[in-house]
Amino acid sequence: GDGTIREVNITAVLGYLIDESKNHSMDDALLLELIKIINQDDQTINLNNYFGSEITIEHWYTHKASNTDIRRKVDIQIKLMNSDKVVFHRIIIENKIKEAARDSQQQLSDEYELERRESTESRNDIDGITPITVVFITPRKFRTHTANAYDTLLVDTNDTKKHIYWSSNDKEDPTIYNAILKVVEKEQMAEINPIYSCALHTIKSFARH
Repeated sequence: GDGTIREVNITAVLGYLIDESKNHSMDDALLLELIKIINQDDQTINLNNYFGSEITIEHWYTHKASNTDIRRKVDIQIKLMNSDKVVFHRIIIENKIKEAARDSQQQLSDEYELERRESTESRNDIDGITPITVVFITPRKFRTHTANAYDTLLVDTNDTKKHIYWSSNDKEDPTIYNAILKVVEKEQMAEINPIYSCALHTIKSFARH
């Protein structure tokens, strides 16, 4: 590409790195670090049920309103599967690398409601209501519109939301950057498979931004 940092670029790279089916040899190491952040305050996601994932970058929803098809996309959709390949938890990720637009508050709510609708209509989700976690990733410094998009998002009792920063000055903070560092450190300690050199280059470039 032209080297320009755009949300679509960041989304593509993050989606690639957390997808165990991609050719980076990290399996689901980064996805598990993300789940650890989600589970930091409580065990939102029960990893005892976890046997794999299905990840879609820029997942599109379509629904009818007043005889009109309305389309909306979420940056990343994650379906966590149990041993029977049934979806037991859903995660949707919306990321921002700059100040959110004024319509972002409605955007986040729409994405959540559309994910809930898709889950309810799916034949491959657990009986009843599959829990959904909405993850909002932003820079540490953000302003009113971005803050309101998360703060005013209302989720059902069965669901959760999590605001995660891209990075911070503290290596112990639960950020995306620190999660990536932990995966690289695990590779250096031979706790996970060696990361392919092309993927490692991608990780380093991604982390610098």
